[in-house]
Amino acid sequence: MYSMEDTFRESIEKFIKVKLEDVQDFEINDNTPSRIFFKGKKLKLKDLKKVFENIEEQNLDKEIIKLEPNEIREDIIQSILNKNNKDTAHKVYSTYIDYMNQNYFKDEIKARQIQPLPTYYSELERRLLIAKKMHEEFNIEDIAREFLVSPRTIKKDLSDLQNGKIKVLDQKLQVEYERNGEHIQLKSKAHPLFLVENLTQVIALLNGLSYARRDYGYHEYAKETAVSIWMQLSDDAKDRIQNVLVDRLNLNKSWYDEISQESEKEYMFKVEEDFSSDRYLDIRKNGKNCIIQYRDDDGKIVDQYVDEIISKEGKIITAIIYEENREIKINTDKIICYLPQLKSRRVKRNK
Repeated sequence: MYSMEDTFRESIEKFIKVKLEDVQDFEINDNTPSRIFFKGKKLKLKDLKKVFENIEEQNLDKEIIKLEPNEIREDIIQSILNKNNKDTAHKVYSTYIDYMNQNYFKDEIKARQIQPLPTYYSELERRLLIAKKMHEEFNIEDIAREFLVSPRTIKKDLSDLQNGKIKVLDQKLQVEYERNGEHIQLKSKAHPLFLVENLTQVIALLNGLSYARRDYGYHEYAKETAVSIWMQLSDDAKDRIQNVLVDRLNLNKSWYDEISQESEKEYMFKVEEDFSSDRYLDIRKNGKNCIIQYRDDDGKIVDQYVDEIISKEGKIITAIIYEENREIKINTDKIICYLPQLKSRRVKRNK
Protein backbone atom coordinates (compact mmCIF):
# COMPACT_ATOMS: atom_id res chain seq x y z
CA MET A 1 0.00 0.00 0.00
CA TYR A 2 2.87 2.37 0.76
CA SER A 3 5.81 2.78 -1.59
CA MET A 4 8.72 5.21 -1.60
CA GLU A 5 7.88 5.64 -5.29
CA ASP A 6 4.60 7.31 -4.30
CA THR A 7 4.61 11.03 -4.98
CA PHE A 8 4.27 13.61 -2.24
CA ARG A 9 0.76 14.27 -3.58
CA GLU A 10 -0.16 10.57 -3.47
CA SER A 11 1.04 10.28 0.14
CA ILE A 12 -1.26 13.17 1.08
CA GLU A 13 -4.22 11.56 -0.71
CA LYS A 14 -3.59 8.25 1.07
CA PHE A 15 -3.24 10.02 4.42
CA ILE A 16 -6.58 11.79 3.97
CA LYS A 17 -8.31 8.56 2.95
CA VAL A 18 -6.90 6.64 5.93
CA LYS A 19 -7.95 9.38 8.35
CA LEU A 20 -11.58 9.52 7.20
CA GLU A 21 -14.27 7.69 9.14
CA ASP A 22 -15.26 4.30 7.71
CA VAL A 23 -17.89 5.12 5.09
CA GLN A 24 -18.66 3.89 1.58
CA ASP A 25 -16.85 5.73 -1.23
CA PHE A 26 -20.14 6.99 -2.66
CA GLU A 27 -21.01 8.55 0.71
CA ILE A 28 -17.85 10.66 0.95
CA ASN A 29 -18.38 14.42 0.71
CA ASP A 30 -16.79 17.58 2.08
CA ASN A 31 -18.54 17.12 5.43
CA THR A 32 -17.37 13.54 5.97
CA PRO A 33 -15.79 13.47 9.45
CA SER A 34 -12.20 12.34 9.98
CA ARG A 35 -10.56 10.55 12.87
CA ILE A 36 -8.55 13.67 13.70
CA PHE A 37 -9.87 15.51 16.75
CA PHE A 38 -9.15 19.21 17.19
CA LYS A 39 -10.59 21.34 19.99
CA GLY A 40 -13.04 18.59 20.87
CA LYS A 41 -14.40 18.15 17.33
CA LYS A 42 -13.64 15.85 14.43
CA LEU A 43 -12.15 17.70 11.47
CA LYS A 44 -14.10 17.31 8.24
CA LEU A 45 -12.76 16.27 4.84
CA LYS A 46 -12.91 19.84 3.54
CA ASP A 47 -10.78 20.98 6.51
CA LEU A 48 -8.10 18.37 5.74
CA LYS A 49 -7.98 19.26 2.05
CA LYS A 50 -7.70 22.95 2.82
CA VAL A 51 -4.63 22.41 5.00
CA PHE A 52 -2.66 20.87 2.13
CA GLU A 53 -3.72 23.44 -0.50
CA ASN A 54 -0.59 25.61 -0.45
CA ILE A 55 2.16 22.96 -0.36
CA GLU A 56 4.96 23.87 -2.79
CA GLU A 57 3.63 22.71 -6.18
CA GLN A 58 7.05 21.78 -7.59
CA ASN A 59 7.53 19.13 -4.88
CA LEU A 60 4.04 17.62 -4.95
CA ASP A 61 4.75 15.43 -7.98
CA LYS A 62 8.17 14.28 -6.79
CA GLU A 63 8.51 10.74 -5.53
CA ILE A 64 9.05 10.40 -1.78
CA ILE A 65 12.33 8.57 -2.42
CA LYS A 66 13.66 11.67 -4.21
CA LEU A 67 12.75 14.02 -1.35
CA GLU A 68 14.79 14.46 1.80
CA PRO A 69 12.71 14.25 5.01
CA ASN A 70 13.85 17.79 5.81
CA GLU A 71 12.50 19.02 2.45
CA ILE A 72 9.05 17.68 3.33
CA ARG A 73 9.26 19.31 6.75
CA GLU A 74 10.32 22.65 5.23
CA ASP A 75 7.40 22.58 2.80
CA ILE A 76 5.06 21.91 5.73
CA ILE A 77 6.48 24.78 7.79
CA GLN A 78 6.14 27.19 4.87
CA SER A 79 2.57 26.04 4.37
CA ILE A 80 1.75 26.74 8.05
CA LEU A 81 3.39 30.17 7.89
CA ASN A 82 1.12 31.11 4.99
CA LYS A 83 -2.10 30.12 6.75
CA ASN A 84 -4.52 32.01 8.97
CA ASN A 85 -5.68 28.96 10.92
CA LYS A 86 -2.19 27.91 11.96
CA ASP A 87 -3.34 25.86 14.94
CA THR A 88 -5.55 23.65 12.74
CA ALA A 89 -2.78 23.24 10.17
CA HIS A 90 -0.26 22.40 12.90
CA LYS A 91 -2.51 19.64 14.25
CA VAL A 92 -3.11 18.09 10.82
CA TYR A 93 0.52 18.31 9.69
CA SER A 94 1.80 16.85 12.97
CA THR A 95 -0.55 13.88 12.44
CA TYR A 96 0.64 13.63 8.81
CA ILE A 97 4.30 13.55 9.89
CA ASP A 98 3.56 10.69 12.30
CA TYR A 99 1.78 8.89 9.46
CA MET A 100 4.74 9.37 7.09
CA ASN A 101 7.27 8.13 9.65
CA GLN A 102 5.15 5.07 10.46
CA ASN A 103 4.54 4.08 6.83
CA TYR A 104 7.16 5.56 4.51
CA PHE A 105 10.17 6.11 6.75
CA LYS A 106 9.58 3.25 9.19
CA ASP A 107 12.84 1.51 8.24
CA GLU A 108 14.92 4.66 8.74
CA ILE A 109 16.64 5.59 11.97
CA LYS A 110 14.91 8.38 13.88
CA ALA A 111 17.43 11.00 12.70
CA ARG A 112 16.53 10.14 9.09
CA GLN A 113 12.78 10.49 9.62
CA ILE A 114 10.73 13.69 9.36
CA GLN A 115 11.41 15.59 12.56
CA PRO A 116 8.51 16.95 14.68
CA LEU A 117 7.29 20.48 14.04
CA PRO A 118 8.05 23.31 16.45
CA THR A 119 5.36 23.63 19.13
CA TYR A 120 2.49 25.93 18.20
CA TYR A 121 1.65 28.31 21.06
CA SER A 122 -1.33 30.52 21.79
CA GLU A 123 -0.73 34.27 21.54
CA LEU A 124 -0.32 34.66 25.31
CA GLU A 125 2.06 31.72 25.62
CA ARG A 126 4.13 33.01 22.70
CA ARG A 127 4.44 36.47 24.18
CA LEU A 128 5.50 35.17 27.59
CA LEU A 129 8.10 32.95 25.93
CA ILE A 130 9.38 35.90 23.89
CA ALA A 131 9.80 37.88 27.12
CA LYS A 132 11.75 34.96 28.56
CA LYS A 133 13.97 34.67 25.48
CA MET A 134 14.99 38.32 25.77
CA HIS A 135 17.56 37.32 28.39
CA GLU A 136 19.69 36.31 25.42
CA GLU A 137 19.95 38.30 22.19
CA PHE A 138 17.76 36.92 19.42
CA ASN A 139 16.91 37.65 15.81
CA ILE A 140 13.33 38.53 14.82
CA GLU A 141 13.39 36.34 11.70
CA ASP A 142 14.68 33.33 13.66
CA ILE A 143 12.18 33.70 16.48
CA ALA A 144 9.30 34.12 14.01
CA ARG A 145 10.18 30.83 12.38
CA GLU A 146 10.50 29.11 15.76
CA PHE A 147 6.97 30.21 16.72
CA LEU A 148 5.52 29.55 13.24
CA VAL A 149 4.39 33.15 12.75
CA SER A 150 5.49 36.06 10.57
CA PRO A 151 8.17 38.61 11.57
CA ARG A 152 5.39 41.20 11.51
CA THR A 153 3.54 39.26 14.25
CA ILE A 154 6.71 39.12 16.38
CA LYS A 155 7.20 42.90 15.97
CA LYS A 156 3.62 43.43 17.17
CA ASP A 157 4.28 41.15 20.16
CA LEU A 158 7.42 43.13 21.02
CA SER A 159 5.61 46.45 20.74
CA ASP A 160 2.81 45.26 23.04
CA LEU A 161 5.34 43.89 25.53
CA GLN A 162 7.22 47.18 25.62
CA ASN A 163 4.09 49.31 25.92
CA GLY A 164 2.48 47.25 28.69
CA LYS A 165 -0.49 46.19 26.56
CA ILE A 166 -0.43 42.61 27.80
CA LYS A 167 -2.48 41.77 30.89
CA VAL A 168 -2.98 38.45 32.63
CA LEU A 169 -5.44 38.30 35.54
CA ASP A 170 -5.34 42.13 35.59
CA GLN A 171 -1.55 42.05 36.02
CA LYS A 172 0.28 44.16 33.42
CA LEU A 173 3.36 42.65 31.82
CA GLN A 174 5.78 45.31 30.57
CA VAL A 175 9.30 44.55 29.33
CA GLU A 176 11.98 47.03 28.32
CA TYR A 177 14.36 45.87 25.62
CA GLU A 178 17.04 47.19 23.31
CA ARG A 179 16.85 46.80 19.58
CA ASN A 180 19.79 46.72 17.18
CA GLY A 181 18.34 46.28 13.74
CA GLU A 182 16.61 42.89 13.80
CA HIS A 183 18.33 41.86 17.04
CA ILE A 184 16.53 42.11 20.40
CA GLN A 185 17.82 41.89 23.98
CA LEU A 186 16.35 42.62 27.40
CA LYS A 187 17.60 45.78 29.17
CA SER A 188 17.37 44.32 32.68
CA LYS A 189 17.49 40.80 34.12
CA ALA A 190 13.98 40.96 35.62
CA HIS A 191 12.15 37.70 35.17
CA PRO A 192 9.11 37.68 32.86
CA LEU A 193 7.08 35.81 35.46
CA PHE A 194 4.27 38.28 36.06
CA LEU A 195 3.26 36.84 39.43
CA VAL A 196 6.41 37.66 41.39
CA GLU A 197 9.45 39.93 41.26
CA ASN A 198 12.48 37.83 42.25
CA LEU A 199 13.88 34.32 42.63
CA THR A 200 13.31 34.22 46.38
CA GLN A 201 9.57 34.57 45.79
CA VAL A 202 9.70 31.97 43.02
CA ILE A 203 11.40 29.47 45.32
CA ALA A 204 8.90 30.21 48.09
CA LEU A 205 6.05 29.48 45.66
CA LEU A 206 7.60 26.30 44.29
CA ASN A 207 8.47 24.96 47.73
CA GLY A 208 4.94 25.69 48.93
CA LEU A 209 3.53 23.80 45.95
CA SER A 210 5.76 20.80 46.72
CA TYR A 211 4.07 20.60 50.14
CA ALA A 212 0.58 21.35 48.77
CA ARG A 213 0.71 18.38 46.42
CA ARG A 214 0.82 16.04 49.41
CA ASP A 215 -2.77 16.96 50.30
CA TYR A 216 -5.54 14.86 48.76
CA GLY A 217 -6.96 16.38 45.59
CA TYR A 218 -4.15 18.91 45.22
CA HIS A 219 -1.42 16.63 43.86
CA GLU A 220 -1.83 17.16 40.12
CA TYR A 221 -2.94 20.80 40.42
CA ALA A 222 0.08 21.69 42.57
CA LYS A 223 2.51 19.95 40.25
CA GLU A 224 1.08 21.49 37.08
CA THR A 225 1.06 24.96 38.65
CA ALA A 226 4.73 24.51 39.52
CA VAL A 227 5.48 23.36 35.96
CA SER A 228 3.65 26.41 34.56
CA ILE A 229 5.71 28.73 36.78
CA TRP A 230 8.91 26.93 35.81
CA MET A 231 8.15 27.31 32.09
CA GLN A 232 7.86 31.07 32.50
CA LEU A 233 11.29 31.46 34.09
CA SER A 234 14.31 32.52 32.08
CA ASP A 235 17.01 29.95 31.37
CA ASP A 236 19.31 31.96 33.66
CA ALA A 237 16.86 31.63 36.54
CA LYS A 238 16.38 27.89 36.00
CA ASP A 239 20.12 27.32 35.83
CA ARG A 240 20.75 29.27 39.03
CA ILE A 241 18.04 27.41 40.95
CA GLN A 242 19.10 23.93 39.83
CA ASN A 243 22.88 24.35 39.85
CA VAL A 244 23.43 26.83 42.68
CA LEU A 245 20.46 27.39 44.98
CA VAL A 246 19.35 23.75 45.35
CA ASP A 247 22.60 23.01 47.21
CA ARG A 248 23.02 26.40 48.87
CA LEU A 249 19.47 26.46 50.28
CA ASN A 250 19.19 22.70 50.77
CA LEU A 251 16.17 22.47 48.47
CA ASN A 252 14.46 19.24 47.39
CA LYS A 253 16.48 18.45 44.24
CA SER A 254 14.15 15.68 43.03
CA TRP A 255 11.18 18.12 43.07
CA TYR A 256 12.99 20.69 40.92
CA ASP A 257 14.28 17.98 38.56
CA GLU A 258 10.72 16.64 38.21
CA ILE A 259 9.10 19.97 37.28
CA SER A 260 12.01 20.76 34.96
CA GLN A 261 11.52 17.48 33.08
CA GLU A 262 7.74 17.92 32.96
CA SER A 263 8.13 21.43 31.53
CA GLU A 264 9.73 19.95 28.40
CA LYS A 265 6.48 18.25 27.40
CA GLU A 266 3.71 20.49 28.74
CA TYR A 267 1.72 23.50 27.56
CA MET A 268 2.12 26.59 29.70
CA PHE A 269 -1.53 26.82 30.77
CA LYS A 270 -4.19 24.19 31.47
CA VAL A 271 -7.92 24.19 32.03
CA GLU A 272 -9.85 21.99 34.47
CA GLU A 273 -10.57 19.38 31.76
CA ASP A 274 -6.84 18.74 31.30
CA PHE A 275 -6.56 17.24 34.77
CA SER A 276 -7.86 13.83 33.79
CA SER A 277 -6.96 11.85 36.89
CA ASP A 278 -7.21 14.43 39.67
CA ARG A 279 -10.69 15.93 39.37
CA TYR A 280 -11.76 15.83 43.03
CA LEU A 281 -11.28 19.56 43.69
CA ASP A 282 -12.99 20.61 40.45
CA ILE A 283 -15.98 18.35 41.15
CA ARG A 284 -16.24 19.34 44.81
CA LYS A 285 -15.75 23.05 44.17
CA ASN A 286 -18.38 23.25 41.44
CA GLY A 287 -20.85 20.73 42.89
CA LYS A 288 -20.61 18.55 39.78
CA ASN A 289 -22.19 15.15 39.44
CA CYS A 290 -19.78 12.38 38.50
CA ILE A 291 -18.91 8.71 38.44
CA ILE A 292 -16.47 7.65 41.14
CA GLN A 293 -14.46 4.66 40.03
CA TYR A 294 -13.06 2.68 42.95
CA ARG A 295 -12.14 -0.81 44.15
CA ASP A 296 -14.52 -2.46 46.60
CA ASP A 297 -13.48 -4.70 49.50
CA ASP A 298 -13.20 -7.66 47.11
CA GLY A 299 -10.86 -5.75 44.79
CA LYS A 300 -13.47 -5.39 42.03
CA ILE A 301 -13.72 -2.10 40.13
CA VAL A 302 -17.00 -0.25 40.73
CA ASP A 303 -18.37 2.70 38.75
CA GLN A 304 -20.62 4.58 41.18
CA TYR A 305 -22.72 7.51 39.97
CA VAL A 306 -23.13 10.30 42.55
CA ASP A 307 -24.90 13.64 42.30
CA GLU A 308 -22.60 15.51 44.63
CA ILE A 309 -19.65 15.04 46.98
CA ILE A 310 -20.75 16.75 50.18
CA SER A 311 -17.89 16.23 52.63
CA LYS A 312 -14.48 14.72 53.31
CA GLU A 313 -13.29 13.70 56.77
CA GLY A 314 -9.85 12.18 56.93
CA LYS A 315 -9.72 9.62 54.13
CA ILE A 316 -13.49 9.19 53.89
CA ILE A 317 -15.55 11.14 51.35
CA THR A 318 -19.33 11.29 51.60
CA ALA A 319 -21.36 11.59 48.41
CA ILE A 320 -25.09 11.69 47.78
CA ILE A 321 -27.35 10.02 45.22
CA TYR A 322 -30.53 12.12 45.10
CA GLU A 323 -32.62 9.67 43.08
CA GLU A 324 -32.12 6.98 45.74
CA ASN A 325 -32.15 9.49 48.62
CA ARG A 326 -29.04 7.97 50.16
CA GLU A 327 -25.46 8.79 51.01
CA ILE A 328 -22.40 6.61 50.42
CA LYS A 329 -18.96 6.72 51.99
CA ILE A 330 -15.78 5.76 50.10
CA ASN A 331 -12.17 5.55 51.31
CA THR A 332 -9.98 7.76 49.13
CA ASP A 333 -7.24 5.09 49.11
CA LYS A 334 -9.57 2.91 47.03
CA ILE A 335 -10.59 5.58 44.50
CA ILE A 336 -9.11 5.19 41.01
CA CYS A 337 -10.52 8.32 39.38
CA TYR A 338 -13.44 10.76 39.14
CA LEU A 339 -15.33 11.02 35.83
CA PRO A 340 -17.47 14.18 35.51
CA GLN A 341 -20.78 13.64 33.72
CA LEU A 342 -21.99 15.86 30.88
CA LYS A 343 -25.66 15.32 31.59
CA SER A 344 -27.11 15.59 35.06
CA ARG A 345 -29.38 12.91 36.53
CA ARG A 346 -30.25 15.05 39.51
CA VAL A 347 -33.71 14.99 40.96
CA LYS A 348 -35.02 16.98 43.85
CA ARG A 349 -33.74 15.66 47.14
CA ASN A 350 -36.38 14.41 49.56
CA LYS A 351 -36.49 16.43 52.75
